[in-house]
Amino acid sequence: MSQLQLQARAPRLTRTLRTLATVGLLGASLGWSVQAQAQTQTPIQAAAPQAAASDVSTGMRSTANPANPALTREDISYATGVSTVRNFQKNKVELDVDAVMRGMRDALAGGKAVKMSDREIRAAMNALQVELRRQEKIGRKEATESNLKRGAAYQTEFRARPGVQALANGVLYREVKAGHGAKPSDMDNVVVKYRGTLVDGTEFDATENDRPVTIRLVNGITGWREALKQMPVGARWEVVIPHNLAYGDRGVPGSIGPNETLVFDIELLDAKR
Repeated sequence: MSQLQLQARAPRLTRTLRTLATVGLLGASLGWSVQAQAQTQTPIQAAAPQAAASDVSTGMRSTANPANPALTREDISYATGVSTVRNFQKNKVELDVDAVMRGMRDALAGGKAVKMSDREIRAAMNALQVELRRQEKIGRKEATESNLKRGAAYQTEFRARPGVQALANGVLYREVKAGHGAKPSDMDNVVVKYRGTLVDGTEFDATENDRPVTIRLVNGITGWREALKQMPVGARWEVVIPHNLAYGDRGVPGSIGPNETLVFDIELLDAKR
């Protein structure tokens, strides 16, 4: 994905976008962070739950954060700066660090210290958002094609391993441990331990501290649901789910890209109504 080259813009737009990076930087970055968190869902769920509303307190005490007494205002301020820059780096935006610092100081000073009008700042933010959406569209197309190829190659390799079997819908699985209990149905609540990764081994979800969780099977993504319906209680399987039986071309923002093949290690401990 090509970088957003602020210097390549016309002089007026270049100055405007630079000032955006100074005056609007913090708010835009925090907004993107909150939006990304709100879009993240538990990856085995077919529908995302309603995310809790986020609130950035403006009345933070100078010595501590009530949510975590060990964090000082300095800690949170520093973390905010790091997060801000990382968000812009992730979106391939080049920053003039000196201008960023100058803009923040001007914004804090208020009044005539800010060198742009609100109208100019809004125009700059709109211009940046248009460019970011264009870059995102290009990047998404590239990721979609790349993930399809990687997923197909992984499925071919996995299918050739000893003991691997395929369900009629294309889900692949290998029995790690046999089970001898009943098989769950769609309306059952299943008690499971699991770990989910992308084909490159990147973990996107797992049960915490090896503690099992209870999940309504009917709410799971198609590949997950169909695999578990074939598992007897007590079994442990390695399962490979093609993209069309997982999250398809939409993915899960922040954790699963478009058209990703998913790999799960699942242990079915119980199934009950």
